[in-house]
Amino acid sequence: MRRALLVSQKFFKGKEATNFLNTQLYHELFDIEKAVDEGFAQFIEDHIKKLDRFTAYHKANCTGEGCELCQTTLIT
Repeated sequence: MRRALLVSQKFFKGKEATNFLNTQLYHELFDIEKAVDEGFAQFIEDHIKKLDRFTAYHKANCTGEGCELCQTTLIT
């Protein structure tokens, strides 16, 4: 997906970029059995909720110093 983001930024604008990324996302989701079984929209919604809870927990409990997560992601 990182490569798809870079490609979309370089070659597409607006709706074309959105359509390209959605196509790439669905292509990836077909490889995840749970996503196929649940349906892509439900799978994505559940994942977003988990990430939101994780982010809130991390922000409330992270000490900051030496946190690998803070150094490698955009959570902060």
